[in-house]
Amino acid sequence: MSGNSATQQTGDHGLSVLVVDDNEGFRDILTLYLTHQGVRVDCADDGLSGLNKYRDNPKKYDAVLLDIQMPVMDGYEALRLIRETETGKSVPVLAMSGQTDEEKSTGFDRCLRKPFPFEELIPTILDAVVIRRNEGTR
Repeated sequence: MSGNSATQQTGDHGLSVLVVDDNEGFRDILTLYLTHQGVRVDCADDGLSGLNKYRDNPKKYDAVLLDIQMPVMDGYEALRLIRETETGKSVPVLAMSGQTDEEKSTGFDRCLRKPFPFEELIPTILDAVVIRRNEGTR
């Protein structure tokens, strides 16, 4: 990748996403990809840190990408506590997991099964954001 990433950026989606994953390498690659797509990204390395970032500025995030298996606080507990906040019921939370699709039935908006093709990421996030926003206007 050259030093001028602005010319390589393939779209400005105007999204702000919180990425919560304990795997630093995966987090870095995911952040690089998303920022290259014009997405603003904040990161946390465990569920508790992610929850605290979300609570500090909940209206900042259009979506949360949340790993399931993490130290300190897992993704299920972080999701439960995010949903208890004032804005937590309206923000899409997408599970990132190497497990099965059971996350769909536990309150996540979508489940991205690792490893997932990054080209599916933006459309999946946008779809979840649109659905949540439409639910809020009913």
